[in-house]
Amino acid sequence: MIKKLCEKFLTKEIILYLVFGILTTIVNIGSFWLSSDILLVSIQNEDLNITISNIIAFILSVLFAFFTNKYYVFEDKEKGNTLSQLTTFTLSRIFTFTFEMIGILLFVNLLHVDKLLSKVIFSFIVVILNYIFSKLLIFKKNEK
Repeated sequence: MIKKLCEKFLTKEIILYLVFGILTTIVNIGSFWLSSDILLVSIQNEDLNITISNIIAFILSVLFAFFTNKYYVFEDKEKGNTLSQLTTFTLSRIFTFTFEMIGILLFVNLLHVDKLLSKVIFSFIVVILNYIFSKLLIFKKNEK
């Protein structure tokens, strides 16, 4: 039974999605650190520094995630629809980011759930949603 579950859910695609997801997280955190502590260190307003750094980190990590998902995870070699896919991918990531932010704030402020536990819960949900959006909407295989 466990073997069948592993065969069904631990496919090459899902393993690659998780590996590139970890690498995307490293890109996000690394570019945030590089921006906030090295490139933008001269910005004295801490909130502005954090905001700009986080925007840079989001953009770089979404670009990294898009191209690794397109070419390695979902093996979509078509070049003609890359811009529309990138747009849809970015919009879906903005949606799931917003969903996560609202969810965490609701859990913390209304349900009094610990902020870290809330972050973990919604991160897990967002990983699943991002996979579903990528698989079914963005990089869906065209039946030929």
